[in-house]
Amino acid sequence: MLFHSFQCEDRTQAEAIEKHIKNMKSKNYIQNLPKYPDIILKLKQKYTPNSLC
Repeated sequence: MLFHSFQCEDRTQAEAIEKHIKNMKSKNYIQNLPKYPDIILKLKQKYTPNSLC
């Protein structure tokens, strides 16, 4: 089931963010993603394509 979606720069970044979210294993964390867009911005900064190489 899709709860929230957002654009990533590439597939690698999307997969890294998805893995991070799944590793959190927190219902509250997932529910807060749409409420607090700054969480997504921080994840995008943390998992920039250049930092994943």
